[in-house]
Amino acid sequence: MRFAYAQAFLKGLASLAPSHARRLLRAVEKFEAGWEVDHFPTGAGLTHLRGSFFEFRVDARRRVVFERHGDEVRYLLYGSHDEIRRFLKRF
Repeated sequence: MRFAYAQAFLKGLASLAPSHARRLLRAVEKFEAGWEVDHFPTGAGLTHLRGSFFEFRVDARRRVVFERHGDEVRYLLYGSHDEIRRFLKRF
């Protein structure tokens, strides 16, 4: 599995406080490790949103939206439930 980052995701990551950025990167590492063993913890909250869009939980308030195409996962957005809903309305 290959992992890629959309520019908007990287821009959002750069604007985070260091503690939030560390939390996000730990969640991404755990998510990627799940692909290695083909098992995701139930607490990860892996959810199919629609089409090729999925999300997983970083914490109780924040999630990561990603898109899967073949053997590539592209991280698109880190945000709240409402931010993700607004994002999905564009597609």
